[in-house]
Amino acid sequence: MAKKSPLQTQLDQLSVISTSPRDAESVRLLDKTLETAPGLALAKAADIICKAACGVGAGDEREPENDVDAVWAARFFPAMAAALARCCADPNRHDRNAPGKTALATALDRMEYPDATLFPDGARYVQMEPVMGGSVDVAPPFRARCCAALVRLRHPDRFDVIGELFWDGYADARIGAARAAAYDGSETARALLRARALAGDEETVLGEVLSGILSFRGERDILFAARFLG
Repeated sequence: MAKKSPLQTQLDQLSVISTSPRDAESVRLLDKTLETAPGLALAKAADIICKAACGVGAGDEREPENDVDAVWAARFFPAMAAALARCCADPNRHDRNAPGKTALATALDRMEYPDATLFPDGARYVQMEPVMGGSVDVAPPFRARCCAALVRLRHPDRFDVIGELFWDGYADARIGAARAAAYDGSETARALLRARALAGDEETVLGEVLSGILSFRGERDILFAARFLG
């Protein structure tokens, strides 16, 4: 039988503790993972911590089933933020393909991390990875989640970020911008959504944009969206 890689061993250990994350041994493993592990293990640890905090895994887009356990969440905030910064600073070493930073940003946002410092740079973060015939940016979902966090925190730069992501070259980032604008719910966000719709986009993105416009529930929003649905 082939020997397991260190990463697979870490993932297996995290799977074991996922059903009892608050046990002392589980907490020690989560701490160690956040301090030293690479992206895939960080992503799994972030999901476990987030699920324990709010009853929904970091990768689950449903609303949390319970209020966030603020004490549990705050216990991990410093280590999660440090792990995210490490992944951004040296992705080739710590987070190839960006699973760690995306999951950490998602978990921090869903657990109501109160410090906006990490998110403006994250919303503009690019991570190019080699693929057959060239390279591809693997960070659009990370940018989208950082944008969502800025909206949740009512950051003064959030509209700049939404506007930039609406013209991002990757659909995942533009979809994230549409969802963030809808969540913001302001007149500025509505105007940004309308501008993106008028500029046109591929079907999946335009669908999110129109859904965001309709979330304002005004007659003028319905009439505007109808122009694209005929």
